[in-house]
Amino acid sequence: MTKSLLAKSKSMEWAKKTVKFLEEEGFTQPQIDIFIFLTRNGPQKASDIAAGTGMYRMQTYRHLEDLEKLGIVFLTFESPKRFSVISIEELLNRKVAQLNARINSIEKGKSEMVEELRNPSHHTLGKIEQFVIVQGNEMIVNLVLDLIKRAKKEVCSSNTLELYSVAYFKGLHEAVKSKKGKYSGKCLTQIINQEAAKTNPFLKDISRIRNTELRQIGNIIAPFPCFAVKDGEEAVLITTAQQTMDQPEKQDLNRISGLWTNNTTIVGLIQKLFEDLWKESTEVKMNS
Repeated sequence: MTKSLLAKSKSMEWAKKTVKFLEEEGFTQPQIDIFIFLTRNGPQKASDIAAGTGMYRMQTYRHLEDLEKLGIVFLTFESPKRFSVISIEELLNRKVAQLNARINSIEKGKSEMVEELRNPSHHTLGKIEQFVIVQGNEMIVNLVLDLIKRAKKEVCSSNTLELYSVAYFKGLHEAVKSKKGKYSGKCLTQIINQEAAKTNPFLKDISRIRNTELRQIGNIIAPFPCFAVKDGEEAVLITTAQQTMDQPEKQDLNRISGLWTNNTTIVGLIQKLFEDLWKESTEVKMNS
């Protein structure tokens, strides 16, 4: 390939890339023609631009005016007036600066956005009553821990040992430890193997958490009711796909889903259920 043909080929490739970029930026075809014409030929009179792009002069003036408003085209101080265009490098630098500003904006707000998505209880708008579906044990445990952190008086919960253990290792102790003032944590669970429970190290740890009382329900219930209520104002009702009478304490934690709500009626019913179960519950006896 000769040098002239190679140069022409590169020029055509440059034009294709430039046209594609300008189209993606919302430039019209006449504006693209003017940009490329001025880039190749330098400052030009409007009449020469019209002739070089094949447009009527009035159309050319209109497109030049639009490009001038965008800061792409500017007038030179000479007579007759000539129009110049910013370099493609400058145009690309502007785009990069815009993208960087957007990225920085997203980075700054990323933590808050992630926290909002993980904790739908933050989505309350005044007195509007809402229902939010949450899926996955991690999302639900994070939501329950968030309820504890925001609680003013108490959090009442009824859950299986599996869920309590996940919550413990996810920071249950730290969440309660961060509470200041009067706070009460009431935890209900169901223990099938009483002898094994007496030496369970996890149960020992959770029973020693400050301002937290762990009790058990005597009668075997399947499916076992799993929920948490904060200050009688918000509640999370938790369901699991696999619970049986033979092994009611076994749960498929990956298939857990939950419903968070601040609906007054639903929260009241769940709070009443907890109070009834709490009255019938007994202390979890641990070996010293």
